[in-house]
Amino acid sequence: MCLLEYNNDVVDKADQLSRRASSYITRHDLISSKMSDGHISEDADRLRAAHEALAGFCFAVEHSKPNSRVGNLGLA
Repeated sequence: MCLLEYNNDVVDKADQLSRRASSYITRHDLISSKMSDGHISEDADRLRAAHEALAGFCFAVEHSKPNSRVGNLGLA
């Protein structure tokens, strides 16, 4: 993200991805030992939400503009 122009959408999507991934990981560890149909469905929903957040973040990054550091580093 340090190579992109500041963009509120990217920041929001990064925050959303972080929260969704954290929720999935934290709750997945808690319920791994207590798997039942209800827990599996909830776990799958959290994983799906994390995948959607990742897709949203990737889309936002792909549509962002590089900042001046990209040129300075010879990456453009």
